[in-house]
Amino acid sequence: MKSFRDPVPFLEDSKVIWTSGENTALLEDLSFSIILPTTCKATQGLQWGSDPLPSTFSGDRFAVSYALFLVASRRLFQSAITVQTPFRYVPLPIPPNPSLLILRSYAEGTPLPGPAVDDEGWFGVPAHEVTARLFLDANKLLKTKLYLAKPLMYSRTGYIPFRLTLQCLDSQIIDLLARPGIPRLCLVRRETLRPNSEPIRSDKNEKTVKLVGISKTWLAPKPENNEDNNLTFYGEIQLTSNLVPSFSVGELSVKYYVILLPWTAPGLTLSVTPNVPIIQQEVDIIATPLAPLPISSAPPEALDYAITLDQGVVGLLDRTGLFFDWTFQP
Repeated sequence: MKSFRDPVPFLEDSKVIWTSGENTALLEDLSFSIILPTTCKATQGLQWGSDPLPSTFSGDRFAVSYALFLVASRRLFQSAITVQTPFRYVPLPIPPNPSLLILRSYAEGTPLPGPAVDDEGWFGVPAHEVTARLFLDANKLLKTKLYLAKPLMYSRTGYIPFRLTLQCLDSQIIDLLARPGIPRLCLVRRETLRPNSEPIRSDKNEKTVKLVGISKTWLAPKPENNEDNNLTFYGEIQLTSNLVPSFSVGELSVKYYVILLPWTAPGLTLSVTPNVPIIQQEVDIIATPLAPLPISSAPPEALDYAITLDQGVVGLLDRTGLFFDWTFQP
């Protein structure tokens, strides 16, 4: 493992595959294998306990690399011969099973049952409440709740299904937000050299935070959206096969978060900063191919959230993958 400082070994394992007392004919075709341990521990420089082996990774702050060394010791006063070859390592953990109803939906390719039907199949992120005002009307309480399909461990070849509900006594605010593509919800990756629990801001040009997934949303069918003061979105985030699996080794980590930025619409004023998430939930991304694999359930009317870059950073357009300020485009 290396950063912009000195490299720090986190795994050292050795195996003797031939000694001078053995038959030299074996050297003509010497096959061997090494079983990698499932955990690692720093040998110097950093303080941590045993952690799962991290995936090969090359980021902006640090890199994780693996290499196999073959050392041939020779006679006294003769230097050893060393052959080195790098290799990639990608862990394939087995996640817990989804609920039976969600598993059946994955297998049959049918829409997922929502939290009201399958409470065991969804994780409810703590609700967020904010004061909202439409033009010069009185302030009203706007409550937002996000549900993510369990388990919170998603294969990078699949999707992250979610449900998003809003409650507000002002039906005009509900009507204003009742359009596919309105929720500013996405998946971001944070690379850290030390524990960082600060909220992820969309207006900060942080090289360690990158936008890696955009949500697609659509309105829930009736009767879920029959009530004047309630609104429900269905949605999903499509993942990509090049995502680095989540890992945490000591103070170093690559973590993923589903974040929801405050609601924006013409004439709507909220009592929160528009570029600080109102919901930020960590999820695990894995490389394990799952079966049955979650597939898209988005209908034709589903929309992505339209993203534009803040004018102050237009000059950085060539630096794709960075997390910039977002503004709603109606």
